[in-house]
Amino acid sequence: MNDNMVVEALRYMLAEVEEKLTSVEEENARLKERIDQFEKNVTAFAGQLESWGFDAAAKQIRSEIGVDVEAPNFYKLQAENARLREQLRWIPVGERLPEKNYSDIGDEVLVKLGYPLERTAAMKFDEGVFYSGGWGSPSTDWTDKVTHWMPLPEPPEVEE
Repeated sequence: MNDNMVVEALRYMLAEVEEKLTSVEEENARLKERIDQFEKNVTAFAGQLESWGFDAAAKQIRSEIGVDVEAPNFYKLQAENARLREQLRWIPVGERLPEKNYSDIGDEVLVKLGYPLERTAAMKFDEGVFYSGGWGSPSTDWTDKVTHWMPLPEPPEVEE
């Protein structure tokens, strides 16, 4: 598999993850609206109870808003959203580099090359160096051109 095929496959996988992320964000927004409306309704009901003299009941209702109803789903989606965003984030090389791999050929990562190349590619990273090339071809050190990187997603499972 050559670099162009790897990059195209990665773009396709990233597009799928971004689509799922958008779906999670939309569901997150819908749940937040429902929770906000629920809290308004319960607060209004608690106010009505207070006006009827049921202060203890109103206080108990206010203390339980969102705890057992829908808030856990909202916060679970919010946490998943944050995890997906971190997973899809381009990491500046000044922030950190990929972790050291103890294999002979290094880890392959997705990189963003800066000016004048301005492109995305899959490259090996080993011993603090980003490089291209493979078995039987010369390696080129691209470390000074790489501005950002991200780990490759897990490969798809192949059905036999």
